[in-house]
Amino acid sequence: MVKKTNASVYIDIIRSAATKAECKKSCAAIDDNCRQECLDSGGSTNDVNQCYMKCNEQYLSCYKECCLL
Repeated sequence: MVKKTNASVYIDIIRSAATKAECKKSCAAIDDNCRQECLDSGGSTNDVNQCYMKCNEQYLSCYKECCLL
């Protein structure tokens, strides 16, 4: 139990130490991959747009978790 607490504190320190630029870059890379998967799925335009919306939500949550600490 103690190890988990120490590890999570350590992870938080690492996260907060990351610059916003690095964070944005990481989230953007995840977003690019997500969008590429949407295109590769070969669905209709509507399917791809729905998929893009999910990517956008994922990007925002990545940004909030990482960049706003």
